[in-house]
Amino acid sequence: MTARTLLSARGITKTYTMGEIQVHALRESEFEATLVNQPIGIKALREGQRGTWSLEGLSDWAIFGTRGQFDPSSIFFLERQLAEEQDGA
Repeated sequence: MTARTLLSARGITKTYTMGEIQVHALRESEFEATLVNQPIGIKALREGQRGTWSLEGLSDWAIFGTRGQFDPSSIFFLERQLAEEQDGA
């Protein structure tokens, strides 16, 4: 998954590119992931760092996997695939 996120520091909100991340857990309002490469413009984050981030500020993301490539405009197809598998189980 690649991601861009909004981070606020000292009252200034700025968009940063997190780069490629490996997601370990997805919850209702946050996700836990490891940064696969060095994020651009975020000195506080480093390659290999694992953490939990809010979904609220996440934008401009894409998922790349064995099921295909998904982004905000196509995530419905992945959700449908998963629902069909769950219904058939």
